[in-house]
Amino acid sequence: MKWILRLSLLAFFSLSGLCGYAQGQQQFQLGVQYYQQGDFVKAVEIFEGLHKREPLLNTYYVYLYNCFVQLKSYDALEKLARAQAKREPQVVAYRVDEGYAYKLQGNLKKSNAIYTKLVRELEPGRGAIIGLANAFRSRNELEMAVNTYLEGRKLLGSPFDFPLDLADLYASQGKKREMSQAYLDYLAVQPQQLAYVQNMLQSRLAEDDYAALKNLLLETLRVRPDDMALSELMIWFFVQQRDFSNAFVQARALDRRNRENGLRIMELAASAIENEKFEAAAEMYRYVIDKKEDNVFYLEARYKLLTTDQARLEKTANAPVDGWKQLAAQYKAYINEFPLFPNLPQVKQSLAAVWAFQLQETDSAMELLEATLDLRRGDQRVLAGVKLDLGDLYLIAGELWDASLMYAQVEKDYANEPLGQEAKFRNARLSFYKGEFEWSQAQLDVLKASTTQRISNDAIALSLLITENYDLDTTTYPMEMFARADLKAFCRQYITALSGYDSLLQQFPGHALTDEVLFRKGQIHEKLGSFQEAMQWYRVVLAEHGQDLYGDDALFALARLTEERLADKPGAMALFQQLLTDYPDSHYVSEARRRFRSLRGDTLN
Repeated sequence: MKWILRLSLLAFFSLSGLCGYAQGQQQFQLGVQYYQQGDFVKAVEIFEGLHKREPLLNTYYVYLYNCFVQLKSYDALEKLARAQAKREPQVVAYRVDEGYAYKLQGNLKKSNAIYTKLVRELEPGRGAIIGLANAFRSRNELEMAVNTYLEGRKLLGSPFDFPLDLADLYASQGKKREMSQAYLDYLAVQPQQLAYVQNMLQSRLAEDDYAALKNLLLETLRVRPDDMALSELMIWFFVQQRDFSNAFVQARALDRRNRENGLRIMELAASAIENEKFEAAAEMYRYVIDKKEDNVFYLEARYKLLTTDQARLEKTANAPVDGWKQLAAQYKAYINEFPLFPNLPQVKQSLAAVWAFQLQETDSAMELLEATLDLRRGDQRVLAGVKLDLGDLYLIAGELWDASLMYAQVEKDYANEPLGQEAKFRNARLSFYKGEFEWSQAQLDVLKASTTQRISNDAIALSLLITENYDLDTTTYPMEMFARADLKAFCRQYITALSGYDSLLQQFPGHALTDEVLFRKGQIHEKLGSFQEAMQWYRVVLAEHGQDLYGDDALFALARLTEERLADKPGAMALFQQLLTDYPDSHYVSEARRRFRSLRGDTLN
C-alpha cells in the first residue's frame, strides 16, 4: 500500500509539473506574439510573471528587458538589470545592461563608471574577455567592446590578439585606419591568411582610403621589416594601384631574400603587361635576364622581353616600320640562338604575327607556322594555338576553306575547353565574314554560355549585331557589305575597310547598321593614329545613336582618348561621369569609375 501511495503521489506531482510547463509555454508564446505585434504593455505583464516564476531563465529576462526599452521604462529597466546582476554576479552581461539602463536615463556618469569598472576588473582569460566584449556589442557599445579587447591584449601579454574582432568593430565605427591595422595584426599571427586579408581590405576600403593604407603599410613595415606576409601585402597593394614600379621594388627584395630565382618577378611582369605598363615589365624581365643563363627563367625572360616590346609597338599609333623590322630580326635571332627552347612554337607565333600583320609578309608567316606544325614537336596545346593563328593567316590570304579546317581541328580536339571554344568562335566569325549569318548565329548562341568571359562577351556582341540587323524578309546585302568590310579591318586593310563602310552608308542611308558602321570608322581611325577624326566619329555615334548598341562603347572610347591623347583631365572626368550616369549597366562602369577616381587624384600613381 505504501508503494502504491508513493507512486500515486509521484504521478500527481509529475502531471502537475507537466501541466505547469505547458501553461508556461502557452504564456510565453502569447507574450512573444504581443511583442512581435508591438503591444509591449501586454507583453510586459506576461514576461514579468514568467520572470518572477523562473528568474534564472535568461530568455524571459531578455524579452522583459527589451520590452522596458521599447516602453522607455528606464527606471524599471535599471531595477531589473541590477536585481539580475545581484542574482547572478558571475554574468557580466547583466552589469552591462545596468550601465546601459543608466545611459538611456541620461546618467552617463553612472553608466561610464559601471563600464569602466567592468573593464578594469577584467580577468586575464580569453573567455572572460570575449564574454564582456560580446556583452558590450549586444548593447551597441562598440567603443567599450574595443577597450575590452585592447585591455585583454595587455592582460594576456599578446599585442596581436583578437584582430578580427577588432577589425569588425572598427569597420562598424567607420574607423578605416584602425580596421586596416587590425588586419595587419592578424597577418602577424596568421600569415597564411594573406588572401583573406586582401579580400577584406578590398571589400571594406574605397579608392579614397588607399592613400592612408599605403602610409600604414609603410609604417608597419618599418616596425616589422622581416614580415614576409606584410611585404606580400605591400606588393598586392601596389598592383591594385597599378603602380608596378614600386611593386617591383618590393618583389625584388623578396626575390633576393628568398632566393626565388625570379619566379615572383616573372608573374609580376605578366600582370604589368596586362595593365599596359610596358616599361615596368621590361625592367622586370631585364632583372631576371641579368641573373644569367644558369637561371631557370632566363630563356623565358628573354622571350617575354621581346613580346613586351611587341605589345608596346601595337599600342603605339603609327609605330615606325623600322621598329617592327628590328623586332622581327630579334625574334629570328632568338630562334637561331635557342633552337631547343621548349616554347619555340610560341616564339614563332609571335614572329609570324609581326610578319603578317605589321610587315605584310603573310606568305613568310604562313610558311613559318606550317613548318612548325610539320615538326610536331612541343606541347600539343601550344601547337593547337599555332593552328588557330595559321587559320587566321589563311583567312587573310583568302583561303577560307583551309582557315575553317584549322579552326575545326582545334575545336574537335579540345571540345568543351576554352581552347576549343576559341576555335568555335573563330569559325563562327569566319561564317559571318562569308555572309552565312544564320549558321554563324547558331554557333554564337552556343558560345554565349562559354566559361571564358572574353569568348562569351565576343559571342554575345556578334550575335546581337546579327540579331538587330539581319532580317530574312528583306535583302541581306547591307549585312554582307558590312561583313566584307569587317573582314578587311580584321586583315588590317584599313583603307579598304573604310571604303566598304562608306559605300554601305551611301547606298543604304539610315540603315540599322549605321551606328555600328560609324563606331567601326572611329576604331579604324584610332588605329591609324587619326585621333581627332576618331573622336569625331565617336561623337556622331553619341549624338545620333546614343541609345543604340554602341552608345556606351563610343562614350568610353571618347573619354579614354580625351584622357590619353588630349591630356584633358576635366573633359575626361566629365565624360566618364556621364557614362556612369547615362549607362549604369554598361560593362565599362567599373573601368570608368576607376579612371574617374584616378583623374580626381584618389588613386596612387
